[in-house]
Amino acid sequence: MNIASYKVLILGASGVGKTSIVKRLTQNKFQVTYNNTISHDFVFREYTVDSTPVRIQYWDVQGDGRFATRPMVYYRHAVLVFVVFDLSKEETYTEAKYHIKDLLTKYNTNEVPSIYLIGNKSDLVQDSKINDQEVSEYVENNKFLKYGKVSCKLNIGLEMFNSVPEDCVHFQKQHSLPPTPTPIIETHSSTLIMQTITDNNLPVYKLCINGPPKSGKTSLFVRHFKDKFNTSNHIYNGTLATEMLPREYTIDGKTFKVQFWDYVLGCERLIPKIYFRRCDAVILIFDLSNVNSYNETKKLYIDLQAIYKELKLDPIYYLFGNKLDLEQDILIQDEEVHSFAQSNNMKYFKVSCLTGEGFNQLDEIPKVLKSRDPQPLPIKQTTLNQNQNHNTCCFGI
Repeated sequence: MNIASYKVLILGASGVGKTSIVKRLTQNKFQVTYNNTISHDFVFREYTVDSTPVRIQYWDVQGDGRFATRPMVYYRHAVLVFVVFDLSKEETYTEAKYHIKDLLTKYNTNEVPSIYLIGNKSDLVQDSKINDQEVSEYVENNKFLKYGKVSCKLNIGLEMFNSVPEDCVHFQKQHSLPPTPTPIIETHSSTLIMQTITDNNLPVYKLCINGPPKSGKTSLFVRHFKDKFNTSNHIYNGTLATEMLPREYTIDGKTFKVQFWDYVLGCERLIPKIYFRRCDAVILIFDLSNVNSYNETKKLYIDLQAIYKELKLDPIYYLFGNKLDLEQDILIQDEEVHSFAQSNNMKYFKVSCLTGEGFNQLDEIPKVLKSRDPQPLPIKQTTLNQNQNHNTCCFGI
């Protein structure tokens, strides 16, 4: 049975209780110890609206200021946004207002999602630094906001979330939007299930592009998809979070898709393992003119091997030396790289994202992938006890 999904985005400063809200809504739990969310996590919960089951995707987004400027992939398809602040910390309320102002710039005027402004930690009433009248006036001046105070710790005020499923369905119908795509296929088994991801009945393979900062991950991404290079003073803009683009291939009568994933700022060690799930192939890219870049890539290969071993995955690895156009500045010896690649069963290619030289070698990757089955996806579903009267499906390793 296909169940319509709706995306709820949760924003706010670090430590305000975004993850605590998600845990209360999906598991009816409160975690005393604080663990900072890295990038984002998401959790599903099923509800019933007008006798029809619906699935809400709660996207818990990191509050660290480094992610204040996020790619649109975070905001895409959201129909409702929780903006959370800590009632005991005035600066988090200021940041919440910034998030709301920023949200209004992300969408067309008639497509701005519904917004809940949530003051958390109402149990710390004696420590409150927020002027209630000021908040009331702000909400009154922004009538699209729904405001409430809650305490995730004491489970107080959470009835304000009872209208979430209805608000999501209403927004989707009001704006004639399709339901949010479900990022992961689920089953209703309580055991660990292995499934293959498909897209419109086509097999989908996942290709992850990894490498140190400034090695050219995004340039490879753009060159492959758009056959161009940003020549405006060769400005480097670090990728924030993750970007993904799919490409469809038909080879020897088999049609399939490959998802190309460009990762955050070369900091793969900091990314939740959810990003590495069901990876079928890995491109490790380094800068041919930078010895440190090459050495970091070798270390990264070791890290990735450990991650994929833990996930019980066996992706194909490709090693790319970028900036072949800097012929006079190349510092990495071919013999050394070929030896490293051969000893680790990797194909090695040299390319120039600037000129496009060597990019025909990428054609080998889909040809190799088509002969494999896409990596299966481990899915673990946890069901709450009967007294809580709802199901939750949590993803994370």
